[in-house]
Amino acid sequence: MTDYYSMFREICHIEYHSEAKIGGHGNIVQIDESHLFTRKYHVGRILHSEQCWIFGGIDEDGHIFLEQVGRRSAEVLTSVLIKNVEEGSIIFSDSWSGYCHLIEHFEHYQVNHSENFVNPLDGTNTQKIEATWSILKRLLRKNGTRNVDNIDYYLAEFIFFCQKKSMPFDSFLSLIKKYF
Repeated sequence: MTDYYSMFREICHIEYHSEAKIGGHGNIVQIDESHLFTRKYHVGRILHSEQCWIFGGIDEDGHIFLEQVGRRSAEVLTSVLIKNVEEGSIIFSDSWSGYCHLIEHFEHYQVNHSENFVNPLDGTNTQKIEATWSILKRLLRKNGTRNVDNIDYYLAEFIFFCQKKSMPFDSFLSLIKKYF
């Protein structure tokens, strides 16, 4: 049974990497980064899995990109964003300093989470991407996933189910037909 799940994730991974960019001219893309695995109460030794940072975004239509990043530097996040988001998109983010250079590439709005969840001046928020992190982390906990070596496959599976909510089984059969 595990082999079938692995095959499913592998097919999703192939399909995910062939997907087009999200967003588009005038479309809002909410971005954020998240740390997937942490120790409870930060007790014990630092594990390899605790170095797993995911950077992602979601547009108004629900299209998602998720990518594991080794470092959360401004250069790394900007390059991932340029690779996954169409030019002309409007970026909503929190006011983390790593996002300060996005104004050079995109129309960029920020919300300061230490003050508000929604910017009272222009309505900027990151609630959709924060909800996405919550669902992803719940799914990974439910599956007992702690192996960061295969995290790209689990992210692809999650993206597949987010994109194909209405008919996931039929969509999966179409993918099998497409690749086999």
